[in-house]
Amino acid sequence: MFGALPMRHVTLYLLREELPRASVVLARLGVIAPEEGKLEEGEVARPGLDFQRSHHLASQLFRKIAASLDYTPDAVTQEHLPQQADQQRLDTILESLQSVWHQCNRLEEQVRSLREEIRHLSHQQQAVAKFFNLHLDLEKLSLDHGFLDMRVGSVDTSELQRLRESLALVNFKVIEFDRQEGRVHLVLLGLKGLDAQLNPVLMAAGFKTLLIPQGLKGYPDEMHAGLEERLARLREEQADVEGERTELLEKYRTELREAEFVLAAASPYAELADYLVGHGEIVTLQGWVPEVELAALAADLRKELTAFFREVRSPLPGEIDRVPSVQRYPAFLRPFSILVRNFGTPRYDEFDPTLLFALTFILMFGSMFGDIGHGAVILVAGWFFRRKLADFTWFIMLAGLSSIVFGFYYGSIFGHEELIEPLWMSPMEDPVRLLVLAVYWGIGFIAIANLLSILNLWRLGLRREALLGQRGLAGLLFYASLILLVADLQREGSAGLLSLSIVVFGGAILIAGAWRETDARGGERLLIVVIEMVETILGYLSNTLSFLRVAAFSLNHAALAFAVITIAGMMDGVGHWLALIIGNLVIIVLEGGIVLIQVLRLEYYEGFVRFFKGDGRVYKPLRLQQAGKQHPAGQESI
Repeated sequence: MFGALPMRHVTLYLLREELPRASVVLARLGVIAPEEGKLEEGEVARPGLDFQRSHHLASQLFRKIAASLDYTPDAVTQEHLPQQADQQRLDTILESLQSVWHQCNRLEEQVRSLREEIRHLSHQQQAVAKFFNLHLDLEKLSLDHGFLDMRVGSVDTSELQRLRESLALVNFKVIEFDRQEGRVHLVLLGLKGLDAQLNPVLMAAGFKTLLIPQGLKGYPDEMHAGLEERLARLREEQADVEGERTELLEKYRTELREAEFVLAAASPYAELADYLVGHGEIVTLQGWVPEVELAALAADLRKELTAFFREVRSPLPGEIDRVPSVQRYPAFLRPFSILVRNFGTPRYDEFDPTLLFALTFILMFGSMFGDIGHGAVILVAGWFFRRKLADFTWFIMLAGLSSIVFGFYYGSIFGHEELIEPLWMSPMEDPVRLLVLAVYWGIGFIAIANLLSILNLWRLGLRREALLGQRGLAGLLFYASLILLVADLQREGSAGLLSLSIVVFGGAILIAGAWRETDARGGERLLIVVIEMVETILGYLSNTLSFLRVAAFSLNHAALAFAVITIAGMMDGVGHWLALIIGNLVIIVLEGGIVLIQVLRLEYYEGFVRFFKGDGRVYKPLRLQQAGKQHPAGQESI
């Protein structure tokens, strides 16, 4: 639970003719994460390249046909899959799909052409509609009328009278023919050559020119009816083509279903083609398998294949960073593992912080949001929305449960502290004590993070950094000495000899380590070391004080609840209960979300950054996929 499952490197020697069946067997079991093998003399890479290309082409055609015919592929189950999909069967499926696609493509072109024509006619119809009430041949609007200046446009209704009066001064006639959405559509008639007087008037009135549809002849009402008739015919043709498409789907549904299963069975071999190495009749596949799955792997291969040979070994020191990391968790830890992976994937040889993260997260959330009533609402909400929350159901319910437990310690039910006796004390009773305890919690949290950092650095072979580095043993010793020094100053008013000695000793080790790691020389080297030491001290101080927010939010929660009760107490009847309900909902949703973010911040930036690299390789075993989908190389096993 604190680390990855033991992994073994497996090399499989398979017969080339049995590769299609072997790949299906491996995908059904879903335990081998393949990796590229090393080429030996006389060997060639990717002996399944032709198969992969055929599968790629067939899958593309299948996806196009499924989209064209609106065919929804069935869920792939192992019972429906053929034992294997060899090159001959795949080529047959490819040929069949090509024939279907030619027919689909013809219908697609017809549909595309009809849609384009319908779109064009609809735009023309919309343009003609603007002139519907103008009883004039539209062709005349776009002709040159010699000495006559004719303009068509619209102005805001409020500008109409002013425009009439202004245009009357230059002997222009205004003909109104429509009103739409607060604008008046007009035809302006007058003599040419008056642009200097006319244009400023039109600009001031906000006159917008209406574009005359090109190529349209006749009166608008007649044209509108003609366009509507043409559109009706095109829509009938479109419906006929859609009917052909439905008939085509029914005609080839059986063939598509068969293609679906053959492609699903061929998908593992197509994916493995990138990793296969071989020469002649023997092909090699290398990959990583959890140790607990080795027996099942051998049993399945022995049952399904004529012959095979395998080599199994433990990971070598130089390839640890290539070993995929497999963690398996109980249901209640899965949401926490997802949050850990938002920060990074644990390396194979790295401490997995999921369980520690879950425990500290639950404790901090409950202490910052302790209330029996609010916790119960969160708990019930988590259960009520369990289908939508999926794995995060446990996350929400554990947070609510923690809030309830701390609510009993604080003696708070929806902010009311007079209903039950607290098992410990109310946060508002002694805030200073709460702040001190938060600092103690922070000290312990940082100390554990440093210990885990030492453990991970040692596992990685970074022995010097594990002993002498800032996040190693020397850094932990220096942090402990600073805590002792502060405790002495608080208790005695002066620094004790022991704490001073440890501070000097721990600081000297850190300085020596920083001096050794710095490439600069002379005064520059000294300056860098001094700055690093100051950063170390300030960093430890600020990191420790960050945990004051645990107490601060506990006090904030109690204060907000008190404020809601006070406001509700100032009201009577319905107002009283509305204030209580709305106020508590705001606390649960708004403050609860803020507390969750603050706890995550403490976990990530005061904990994980100290010991967790999170640069591990995700375990992506070969698995069966639905036909026509790109193979995503599997999912991490949890």
